[in-house]
Formats: sequence, structure tokens, C-alpha cells
Amino acid sequence: MIRELRLAYCVALLCRVLEVTTSGYYAWFKRPLTIRQREEMRLELEIRAARKRTRHTYGPERLQRDLADNGVVVGVQSDQADSPEARPALPAKAEVQGHD
Repeated sequence: MIRELRLAYCVALLCRVLEVTTSGYYAWFKRPLTIRQREEMRLELEIRAARKRTRHTYGPERLQRDLADNGVVVGVQSDQADSPEARPALPAKAEVQGHD
């Protein structure tokens, strides 16, 4: 959160509000990414490229096959996590009941 807001607000203020030490934030910020984080970033880029390449018309299974054809092995769940459809669904409209 601080990383996103640091351009708009003072880091010291953000750390104080979030009850984090400034030195702790900078230690975390300078820490190199883990292997898993780097792999997830690479996978996210691959999925975004595949979506663009297929003009966002492929469903999860078909997109998975497209990624496999390009040398990227990924499960459908990984693909769905990046999709806009993975966001929580909007609640259905409530039925309007007739007035008595």
C-alpha cells in the first residue's frame, strides 16, 4: 500500500498511519523479490500477452491451450486469477415485489 501511495504522500506519514517503522518499510522495499514472486510476475505477463494476442476472446481452457502452445504451462486457476471475471460478482438484482 505504501509503495502505491508514496508518490502522493510522505512515506513517514504513511508509515505512521499504518503503524510501520520507516526503517522497516525501506528494508522491505529494498529486499529482492523471491523466486515465487518473480515467477508470478512472469506468468502474469504471459497471461496478459496471451489475452492481448487472442483479443480477449478466449475462455480459460482455450487460453490455457494457447499458453501451452507457446511453452507456458499453467493451470486454469492461475489463468482465472488474472481475469476480470475472477473479481467478486455483483449481486443479482432483487426482485421487485408488487405494492399492495
